[in-house]
Amino acid sequence: MQKKYIKILVDTDQLIDFFKGDASWGTADKPLIADDFCTIDAPDIHWEGNKILPLEPATDYVVTLESSSSTNKVMLYDASTGGINGQIFMDMITPTITKLKEWGKVFDLSRTNYEVTLDGHMILKPTKDNVFNVATPEKINLHHNIFYKILFRISGADKMAVIDPLIANRSDDGKN
Repeated sequence: MQKKYIKILVDTDQLIDFFKGDASWGTADKPLIADDFCTIDAPDIHWEGNKILPLEPATDYVVTLESSSSTNKVMLYDASTGGINGQIFMDMITPTITKLKEWGKVFDLSRTNYEVTLDGHMILKPTKDNVFNVATPEKINLHHNIFYKILFRISGADKMAVIDPLIANRSDDGKN
């Protein structure tokens, strides 16, 4: 099993400053859109397009979110309360509702902290180490691309923000 690290650095100060003209931004219903206020450091990953993650079999992905600010920090898991302050919401790009069995063909569910909703969304939860661990099985047996968004709280500002890149999940022969 190979490990690949994805570190997302969010400039929370500039993000908050950009949206400061409307207090309705930064809520769970209208999170700050952080895509243009973050950089991704993942030297072992060959991104497709701008931020499309190509899934690889037999891989443990460790995703961290950090802030460049000393006051407006990103915290996915609050150790003092046990509260979850970040989640990754996933949807397979397919015309049907994705079942748990189908998610298990793409991710190693025994090594991933998740829940699946009735309408087929997968929600990944952070670990107590303040990271997301996402594992793929030895062979990926289902090949649909995946839309995902990372929703997180910015402590110090009591704001919510979102990053929404994509996952390319293709078969070995390059076909979807």
